[in-house]
Amino acid sequence: MNLQPLIGEIVSEAESLLPVPRSRRQARADIARLLHDDYPQLSPADRRTVTDGVMDVLEHDDFFGMEFAG
Repeated sequence: MNLQPLIGEIVSEAESLLPVPRSRRQARADIARLLHDDYPQLSPADRRTVTDGVMDVLEHDDFFGMEFAG
């Protein structure tokens, strides 16, 4: 199953889906909840793949800012 379109969809809606302030831990939990509620047909492995994919893109795009910089 190609999960890239779903990853892209969630990334494009991240601004409205994830509350501010944004923490990585809370974002991961919110994405997992969204997948559980809106995409129950996905296997647990697919949900994890999507969550990891979304988090990778958000990290790459500096979505979380400099939260852990030092």
